Amino acid sequence: MKNHYDKGFVTQEDRQYTKSLIEKLNVSEIISDELVDQYIHTRALIDETELETIFSCNQEFDYQGIVISCERLKKLLNPEIVSALNAIPKKRIWLLYDPKEYNVNKILEQNFGDKIKKREVSVSENERISEQFICFYPNILVEFVEKTEKVFDRPITTFEGRIEFDSDIIKTKMDKIIDEYEISFSLSECKCQ
Repeated sequence: MKNHYDKGFVTQEDRQYTKSLIEKLNVSEIISDELVDQYIHTRALIDETELETIFSCNQEFDYQGIVISCERLKKLLNPEIVSALNAIPKKRIWLLYDPKEYNVNKILEQNFGDKIKKREVSVSENERISEQFICFYPNILVEFVEKTEKVFDRPITTFEGRIEFDSDIIKTKMDKIIDEYEISFSLSECKCQ
């Protein structure tokens, strides 16, 4: 598997720091500007619970739309993330996925069928997905890999990666993807046949 961030896994200090930030975000009824400022700096991503937090707190961040590129989209789309995506109003969401993933089209239809029909969610198949990321364009980019560890002699797969909050770096990285997939965040734009 290809790493899209600096090699080396998350240190215990990074894990503790990020965990405390996530707990603060999850328990706060009103998220302060100070907490958002603490949160938005480039650092390691600890696991999928942080992804869930980003999605559930998405209204705290400024972005035009979302692009998700994932080899195993079904694993990423857990109930919390699906619920958060379905609750996002007036933002275009792009899902780039491998159509060979078992049952993925059925899962997409079940979870996003209405949003796909309304063109609030756009899907694009690519059998050669080389990068796994979630981008709240142009301000947040999460690049990740799946990491398998043995816990009680059973393999457990988690996400690990890096999260960036610099719109210039993100824009540079995303311009190629946006061109390649002809991505537009406009909800009114329709590529009607």
